[in-house]
Amino acid sequence: MNPSAAGASRSRFWLALVSMAIVLSALPSPSFGQDPDPAQGATNPAESPQQPARVTVSLSPEQVTVGGRVTAELTLVWMGRKPSEPARFPTWQETWGSAEVLEASEPVSFEDQSGRHIFKQVLQLTSFEVGEVKLPTATIALPLGDETLELRSEGGTSFEVVSVLPDLSEQGEAGSVDPRAQPGQAPPGSPADQAEEDAGQALEPRPPAPPLELAHARRAFIVTTSVLTGLLLLSLYLMLRRLAAQSPAEHLPFQRQIDPLTLLSPLEELMSRLDRVDPDYVKPAHTGLSMALRRYLGRRLTFSAVESTTTEIQEKLRPLMLPADMGMRTVQLLRDCDMVKFAGISVTEDTTRERVRLTRELGQRLEERFRPAPESGDGSPDAGPSTRSLEARS
Repeated sequence: MNPSAAGASRSRFWLALVSMAIVLSALPSPSFGQDPDPAQGATNPAESPQQPARVTVSLSPEQVTVGGRVTAELTLVWMGRKPSEPARFPTWQETWGSAEVLEASEPVSFEDQSGRHIFKQVLQLTSFEVGEVKLPTATIALPLGDETLELRSEGGTSFEVVSVLPDLSEQGEAGSVDPRAQPGQAPPGSPADQAEEDAGQALEPRPPAPPLELAHARRAFIVTTSVLTGLLLLSLYLMLRRLAAQSPAEHLPFQRQIDPLTLLSPLEELMSRLDRVDPDYVKPAHTGLSMALRRYLGRRLTFSAVESTTTEIQEKLRPLMLPADMGMRTVQLLRDCDMVKFAGISVTEDTTRERVRLTRELGQRLEERFRPAPESGDGSPDAGPSTRSLEARS
């Protein structure tokens, strides 16, 4: 071999070897079984090209009417090492953006067959504003021992809320304005006018439906009426049976009780009532004595002497021109009885007996004075005094 050719070959070999060494030294050295250094640019695993974490928000349905419910499923998929604690979802208040949060379930976590750690929470959302409802990004904290990662969901998630009323904003094609239309109103026959008519017909209340008869209403009414009628008849029977067991005087409370003494003559009634007076009981005896004398005077002079005062009785006796000992003794006897009844004047039993005797004597004398005179044979009355003659004389 030519020495110059051999030297050129060795030079090319060494040149290739040095070039390969320079290329290999420029390449990064691989690390086996070691975690990458966070200071070398790996900040948010969710933004890494390898995507070790993914936060998604799924909505169902994506279009609802005003006040309808939307189910939002917030899911975190972690493909790195096992977290030291479960993921911490946001603490939901009353709203998520412009949507109202009705319910928020407890977060659940599990591990699938491929070794991924999945954390999930379900929300119930609603909105009363017509249009697109955008949801801001949600931040989930994932503890990994010595550090905690904050993972954010993708932006641009939204759902649409539509009105239950038809859209009356269309005013028809341009240039088809009817001169008969009023300012601010759709022309007759236009699509907007037809939509207004359809909406008016749709919003008219339906006529009331006829009442539905319950299955057991008639039977219940018959049973209730029968029971109440039976109770009423039983009560009536018991009341009549009770009244039949009583005496006529007991179940006729308004029947006037007739005093048998009133069937007697005035003088006989006076004497019968005086027989019932017991002088041993002073005050009751004076009460009975006064009542007997007053009833006699009332029947003879036809006035209510029982309800009259002693002074009024004296006024009734004055026109009769009675003898002084008769009229004055009658009034004085009534006054003595009043003093015992009302003033409480105490008297003895002997005095009471004497007053009973005096009342009997006065009654007989008054009866002779008031008794009508018997008629003579020629039909004319005797000349004896009578009540009518005394009144004429007065």
